[in-house]
Amino acid sequence: MRKIPIFLALALSLWYLACPRAIQAQEALEVSKVAVDYDFARQIHFEFELPHSAELENARLLFQVEGEPFTQVVPCQSLGGGRFAVTYTLLDTIPAFSSLTFWMEGERAGVTLASPRYRFRYLDDRFPWQSRQEGNIRLFWYEGDARFAQMVLDTALRGLQTIESKSGLRLKAPLELYVYASGADLQSALGNGASGWESGHASPRLGVALVAITPGPDQSLVAERLIPHELMHILLYRELGRGYNALPVWLREGLAKWVELSPDADAERVVKQAIADNTFIPFQELCPSFPLEAGRAYLSYAQAFTFVRYLSETYGQEALNRLLHAYADGLGCEQGVLKVYGKSLATLEYEWRVSLSGGVFWHGVLRNLSPYLLFLALFLGYPLILLFRRRIG
Repeated sequence: MRKIPIFLALALSLWYLACPRAIQAQEALEVSKVAVDYDFARQIHFEFELPHSAELENARLLFQVEGEPFTQVVPCQSLGGGRFAVTYTLLDTIPAFSSLTFWMEGERAGVTLASPRYRFRYLDDRFPWQSRQEGNIRLFWYEGDARFAQMVLDTALRGLQTIESKSGLRLKAPLELYVYASGADLQSALGNGASGWESGHASPRLGVALVAITPGPDQSLVAERLIPHELMHILLYRELGRGYNALPVWLREGLAKWVELSPDADAERVVKQAIADNTFIPFQELCPSFPLEAGRAYLSYAQAFTFVRYLSETYGQEALNRLLHAYADGLGCEQGVLKVYGKSLATLEYEWRVSLSGGVFWHGVLRNLSPYLLFLALFLGYPLILLFRRRIG
């Protein structure tokens, strides 16, 4: 359990924020001591101690997760002697590594009182994290030696170079990269939001990327696949802001997979087989979400990757960037491609499928020329039919 006594705020990196605008209609509630204990993924325990013995009525804890518009309100338990406590257990609403701002309110003699606001960071403290920083990347890991850590940092830097060369996005502000030693450890940090099979996760709003890399012979290949993927999510969010959440999932995940340093050798084969079997997933279904089942989820990622690659190679990166901003500006999944490419999503999907069969050029040519070829056949065919009849007669 991690214990954070707030009266030692500076020493323990827990700071207090006064928010005068938020309490204009309230009077100040004096607090002599505040402490936070938490058992990661289990509970957070808050305690307040007031210097006055007079009890508050309707004492309550209020807190906000950084970046979220909602304020949670939880009744406080009076421990007597001016002490109040709250044990909060609904931790699925609090992402790992997020910051929380909290304060206390209550009524005394009919007047609403509010304490100053305090802040702490909800870290995954179950592991003995080591840290190292290079440029704007701050790395945390708990298994593996210094060479392992340097490999991770080098991979992250190469990933950023690839992201910039393919998309033009650059890392301009620090981010944090946490390396878990197993998928199970990572998924336990995600709680009920974990899929059970994912080995990477990004919290773009927090500027935090989580990956699972086990030190060993495959560590470089795994790092080259996972790290650029998650970094791309963070850079996309920083480019688009809240518009990031409006991107179709096939575009968001396709871009992230497109910048991976270790190509997925099976992706194209799996997609081609799905097209041949007519089991591929229409992209209209991949706009809001991907399937949760592992096999269908993998097919979705593979389709998204090959589709984004096709759009970039066929229509250029500038058009792909315009597509990003079209969606970020609020256009729907179908409207975005219509605006940028002048074609429906179904038409682009058809072209992509044909390109994977190696016949995109001739299919396109024949489709565009088909009205003229029909006219030519009729124009030349009719005289030949007449000539044939004369010879028979």
